[in-house]
Amino acid sequence: MAAGTPVYELERGVVLDGNYHYELRAATDEQIEIANPIDNGREEIASSKAKPFYKDGTFVVSRGVIITPEEINED
Repeated sequence: MAAGTPVYELERGVVLDGNYHYELRAATDEQIEIANPIDNGREEIASSKAKPFYKDGTFVVSRGVIITPEEINED
């Protein structure tokens, strides 16, 4: 699995113009302590887990390209 900044690429002609919402959930390499470890019947009781990462937002597609609102020009 690749690491680094996520990139979303649009397939030309497939994505319609409009407003889109995204949600990204991932686990980082950083470990955090589990406050109340539970014995789930597997090997050892885990005392830490990967720190979760969450981000959401919106973007606009115009003429098949992701744009920022400042870039909108009416010709």
